[in-house]
Amino acid sequence: MKKFSVVLLLTALVATTVSAAVFRADISGLQKEGRVKLTPGKAEGMTIARQVWLKAEQEYTINACSETLPAGQWSDCTINFTADDSGTLRVELKGQWHRDAAAREWLKIGPVTVNGKALPNADYSVTDPKNGKSMPRGFWLNKAAVLLPGGGPDGKGAGLVNHDNTLFFSLKVEAGRSYTIVVKAMPGEAPVGK
Repeated sequence: MKKFSVVLLLTALVATTVSAAVFRADISGLQKEGRVKLTPGKAEGMTIARQVWLKAEQEYTINACSETLPAGQWSDCTINFTADDSGTLRVELKGQWHRDAAAREWLKIGPVTVNGKALPNADYSVTDPKNGKSMPRGFWLNKAAVLLPGGGPDGKGAGLVNHDNTLFFSLKVEAGRSYTIVVKAMPGEAPVGK
């Protein structure tokens, strides 16, 4: 009985480790319309910093990473920053990078709010066919990221993403204004065949 309990406990630990994930967002002010400098903010449970690996262009970018998200429940991931210039940003929602591409965790991305207001089509209910798949209007699904109708909180839609397969949207910002983006995220499973 003792051996069975140890095996059961180890199985539960492995399942929890495999099912947990880290949410990540990359925000870029480097767009064809112009450059927007960004100042990172602070949020509980998140690390928000410049993308230092971009060297000279790092002042136009922010990287935000959550703590490990608990399996089986939706978490609010909050990203704060100030736009030093007016313009358009690209907000890319994804999972964390891992050296082993097969270990890059998948996440479900639910509704997104900006300064307390839901983005248009935040429940991903309105879709358009693009590049051979259904895309939520106002958002783009990159590579193998997919839309999960009914896969989000309260039975609404969700995007399924990882580091290389992302959900992104554009956000217009005004100089000197602070922004708080809240993304509902939950660890997910890789799409079939990925």
